[in-house]
Amino acid sequence: MVDPSELSSPTGSIQSAPSSLPSTAFPSTARQVHQLPVLKEQLQKVAVARANYHVRKVAILVRWLNDNTNAEDDVTTMANLMEDFGIQHESHILRKTEMRPTWRLSHRIREIALECEQTEQHCLIVFYYAGHGEIIDGGLNFVSGMPGTHPVPWSKIKPDLFADNPVPEKIDVLTVLDCCYSGAATRSGSQVSRTTQIIAACSAHQLANPRAQKTSFTQRIFRAVQKFKGQTSLTTAALFQEIQREADQREEQQREKGIPMTPKPVMETLTGIQPIKLHFKDTTMPSSSSPSRIPRPSRKVQEKNVLVKLTLQGHRREYDIFKKAIEDLPDIMKVEVTDAYKTTQSIFILLNMSWESWTMWTMVADLEFVGITCGPSLRQPQPLAEIPVRVFGENRRPGETENAK
Repeated sequence: MVDPSELSSPTGSIQSAPSSLPSTAFPSTARQVHQLPVLKEQLQKVAVARANYHVRKVAILVRWLNDNTNAEDDVTTMANLMEDFGIQHESHILRKTEMRPTWRLSHRIREIALECEQTEQHCLIVFYYAGHGEIIDGGLNFVSGMPGTHPVPWSKIKPDLFADNPVPEKIDVLTVLDCCYSGAATRSGSQVSRTTQIIAACSAHQLANPRAQKTSFTQRIFRAVQKFKGQTSLTTAALFQEIQREADQREEQQREKGIPMTPKPVMETLTGIQPIKLHFKDTTMPSSSSPSRIPRPSRKVQEKNVLVKLTLQGHRREYDIFKKAIEDLPDIMKVEVTDAYKTTQSIFILLNMSWESWTMWTMVADLEFVGITCGPSLRQPQPLAEIPVRVFGENRRPGETENAK
């Protein structure tokens, strides 16, 4: 039995922390009831500023059907890389029989951009093409290599990706081109605050190595990414530097053997000053089909997390929106909702988070410190029992008897 004098009332436990806490302890009472829209916006600003994090990441991987460069294998390789970075991806296949392949591709790009725009958050679009490239009328074109096929001019696709209007400033764009003359796509764009970059297999005057004959540029990208495995993220600049380093080593070996040189890749930042950062997908997180994509705290006893209380104005609807909003935060800001309760005008939510997450959340949120946890909850979740409430007098529905349940 526990001495009743050692117990505190529920109200008292919320309003004050144990007196034994040292003077350097965290504040024991929340000084602010948060408005959900403001809190969401502030958390996203922290996420973007501190982690260059993209809330939505989507890639469109383009190739011709049945071309002779083995582009299909390159698209598969690139799709695997997109999986590594947690980037949603789709294949877009150009067909020889199409009368308007450019229009269909352009239309799909605009649809993706609109979907990103509607999130009103920081997004990343990756455009990837593997196959034949050809200079027609002074410009780069995606071609099938087969007669009677309508080419896809890069000049027609480029505005859908890089134009500042209607694409909003919150959408970054990374273009990867594995085709001949791909460097012709690198041209200066308008000066906007979002970042747009192109990584090309070769210069505007060179031929790229098709996978059907040699190691393709896509395969070299894949190998370069493997050098960063074990890290949480990498920038496109660091990735390109690794590709260049490997290219320099390869060129020296080719020179010694007297064999033709592999074309050197090209990278250009068209707009923006912030780097594009690619975050590796956390393999410890549940899949996207899981009811919750929020990772659980480590089950190691040595792993210490912080338990805090957040007070949010509103009711069940605001709580549901809050749970959905925190799913899209970067890994360093992930939290676990351990419990939540409704009061008359607000709800308070118990959150379990890492020290790193606590550091970033407290930049914009007023969190009441509860304690340090050393492992998972000891209490198994149980369904709430329904408490029967007796209906009296004026609260009884018309025609309802006093003994009605």
